Amino acid sequence: MNGADILVMIIVAALAAVAVLLMIRNRRKGKRGCGCSKCGGCNFPANDHKEQQRKM
Repeated sequence: MNGADILVMIIVAALAAVAVLLMIRNRRKGKRGCGCSKCGGCNFPANDHKEQQRKM
């Protein structure tokens, strides 16, 4: 491996670490992927919204 390969691997690892840390921070703050407070604890928030709309 040369210096450029190592630099690229370091950059990719740093970006992955930042992404994981942001996900952890958002989870601790109670933010979820769909942005809806109604389905904060469900595994499939998009499916939950579809079911809720059908019931209405």
